Amino acid sequence: MSDLVVRPAVRGDLRPARDAAVAALRDDPAWTHVLPDAGERRTALRALVGFSLADAGCSARVAVAGTVVLGAAVWQPPGRYPVSTVRRLRGLPHLLPMTVGLGRRTRDVQRLGSAIDAAFPSRPVRYLQVLGVAPAAQGRGIGSLLLDEQLSRSDAAGEPVYLETGKPTNVGWYAARGFEPVAPGGALHPGGPPMWRMLREPAGGTPTRS
Repeated sequence: MSDLVVRPAVRGDLRPARDAAVAALRDDPAWTHVLPDAGERRTALRALVGFSLADAGCSARVAVAGTVVLGAAVWQPPGRYPVSTVRRLRGLPHLLPMTVGLGRRTRDVQRLGSAIDAAFPSRPVRYLQVLGVAPAAQGRGIGSLLLDEQLSRSDAAGEPVYLETGKPTNVGWYAARGFEPVAPGGALHPGGPPMWRMLREPAGGTPTRS
């Protein structure tokens, strides 16, 4: 682990960071619910994670050992999420392969995205949009490093941090790092997958529910 560095993503990191995160999310319960077909799921994740990384720019972080990207965290600064229409239009080159590849199934992905946006806190928060470590590199504490690197900076800035996860086992992992559920886990829209929304107040703050 001594050669592992967490740093802002640069242009050359985007594709390997996307691939690491997509591999990490390939069996995520929320995504298997929305897109049971593995090929469709991979198409959607490649498009959405690729767009998120490009959209976040230097706010995205990568974990790199030597020249190999092992994991990525996509952070959106306060006020940068939900994504504006202008930013979505700029991201069309990333998103178009999903629309073409999924056809009508794109609507299922859009329904989940709209539900996530509708449930997003009204107060300014730092948003953990994506966190993923390549399966071969998991179990080495890389996810914790990617998370803690931003949490330290958010504590210093007095920023609350927000996320949602569709994986029940992640709830305890995030809770151990100061996150608390802001609502009981459940579907954000009829027929959607269960999701857990979690918020972490900056160190010394008081948890606030939204």
